[in-house]
Amino acid sequence: MHMRLIFLVLLFHHSHTAFAFTPCRISGFSYAIECTTLVVESSVSHQSLFDVRVFKVAARVRYPLPSPLIWIPSSLSVSPTARAPFMINSLSRIRNKRDLIWIELTPHASGLRNHCGWSKPWNSLSFRLDRFAHPEYLASCQTELKTLGVLDELTPETLAGYYEAVAKQLNLTKVTIFAEQAGAEIASAWQQQSPGRVLFQVMDNPSEARAPSSLMAQAVAIDRKLQAIDTQCRRSGQCASDALGLQQAFSQLRTQLPTLVTVQSPYTFAEESITFTAPFLVYALQQQLNLTEQSQWLPNVFHQANQGNWLPLYQLIAGQWTRRLPQVNDVFYLAEQCIDWQTFTDNTAVAPAHPSFLVNWIYQQLKQRYQTLCQSSPKLMHQPIKHKTQPPPQLILRGGLWSVGQNDTPLESTLLLHVPGVEHVFSYGCAKEVIARYVNVVDKQLQTGKAVSVRQTEIEAECLLNMPLPVKPSLADAIKKK
Repeated sequence: MHMRLIFLVLLFHHSHTAFAFTPCRISGFSYAIECTTLVVESSVSHQSLFDVRVFKVAARVRYPLPSPLIWIPSSLSVSPTARAPFMINSLSRIRNKRDLIWIELTPHASGLRNHCGWSKPWNSLSFRLDRFAHPEYLASCQTELKTLGVLDELTPETLAGYYEAVAKQLNLTKVTIFAEQAGAEIASAWQQQSPGRVLFQVMDNPSEARAPSSLMAQAVAIDRKLQAIDTQCRRSGQCASDALGLQQAFSQLRTQLPTLVTVQSPYTFAEESITFTAPFLVYALQQQLNLTEQSQWLPNVFHQANQGNWLPLYQLIAGQWTRRLPQVNDVFYLAEQCIDWQTFTDNTAVAPAHPSFLVNWIYQQLKQRYQTLCQSSPKLMHQPIKHKTQPPPQLILRGGLWSVGQNDTPLESTLLLHVPGVEHVFSYGCAKEVIARYVNVVDKQLQTGKAVSVRQTEIEAECLLNMPLPVKPSLADAIKKK
């Protein structure tokens, strides 16, 4: 009996310490958090391809609710831990009752390398702007990617399996979710694989998950956003008085490509020539259109470029990528792009017969870029599953001034907030307070045992829905006055 008691004690101790968290530090956050590394096999190859690092920021109470908040970021390629200090502070009110957890896959176990074994200096501006335009680097990344075998290793369904495995190993019966953009695909796949695991969730722009289902949809989205930005720019008086319409200005820029722009490197102080090609300009434009405040500069910088001054456009684009070394796993990024490419309905088909000339040209540049990136990528053996499981109670935040319209038919348990003027809602205005109030209301309703149904008046969402648009001064007019 005595030996049996000792055995049970040891078994209990092992079950609670095998995956115990230990204190750790992350850059940009002043306090220690908790970390652990778990061994998780891929559902595709049944091998441990990645180190699965789990990070936990403890709740502010001694006995938190047993359904921690799982943060699922938009992209596997961008280190979530690099953004974690912002998320920890932004979700501080939810951490009054819940632990915050996120996971990060690191490629060391599989032999993959973040920057594809690149040995040359990173101080080349052209390399920082578009490193996949360098054939040697792209070839090295494609070689690294082939070590995965198939792209199915990084689909939302496979990634959802990692989250489910972590939940099981940490003995989490229920979880709540905050998912950003493409993270919604992982959340949906997780619910499909383990119905009932997710108590409720908050989604920031799930409609933007990965890319639209076709290249033509992307081209049309770019064109519509250009129209909307141009309209807003003229109504607000921000546009240069003699500027062309934004679509017309972009069409005029197109005729000047490729073009060289000479800039001075902040690292070497030497002059360097940056080549603007058509695929790169369309790719860079896509990135700018996803940045609410940045995109409002486009009418004026396009106007300046058409006047022969390409520096403002270069500086707008380069601001994101040349300040410091990118914290991006390029192999994962390439995998994400090629998964999209292989699931597009028109990745090999001819474009529809009646798009506008500009839309068709954008389509062709997008297609050329994807073909270059993915010409020798591993194959995607299975198409992503269309998830049919009814979602748990959820709050959906969707940006709206120049995003493509969605035909949403929310369920009774879904509260949809369409927020004009921004792309990614969470970073603006009172979004953080609205989310915290939503979580509190849902917690109270779940305690009653009744079906969850939240109205926007209950969470005081008007502060978010009536948020004023950001305003920028006219760069082009300021230059003309000098």
